[in-house]
Amino acid sequence: MANTTAHHLIIQAVEDIDSVDSTERHVTAEEKKVTAGVINDLINAEKIPTQHGTNFDLTYRTANGDRLANALYSIFGSVGYIRWIYVHEIIRENGIGTALITDILSEMRSQGVEVVYAHFDMNESKRIGEQIGFTPDFDLNGRWYHITI
Repeated sequence: MANTTAHHLIIQAVEDIDSVDSTERHVTAEEKKVTAGVINDLINAEKIPTQHGTNFDLTYRTANGDRLANALYSIFGSVGYIRWIYVHEIIRENGIGTALITDILSEMRSQGVEVVYAHFDMNESKRIGEQIGFTPDFDLNGRWYHITI
């Protein structure tokens, strides 16, 4: 999954944050300190996919090891599961969550997966999932969704 859409969007989000005047963003001194530290490290972020059996961890980290974005997913034959999607708050609202999910769906499709289940427990992740084409499935609390790919 080299050079994925998510990877490019993460780098762009960091570059955008770095170029914005802090007075336009109305950030506190503490937020500015944290953001500046993250920006310095984010430019060198790399995607680190690992595989443990049928489980995959697609993680983008800063040079000092802080997590920027990651997704945990599993493949079992023709069925895939997206178990976790995370995007650091300083780079949210840039399409990165959507890109992570679509990158994963493309990877799953290339490995013969036909249906994917996802556990969306936050309103934002539900919204993203539904925009991509996931539909509610089972579970009384409405957290499980599926899509045929």
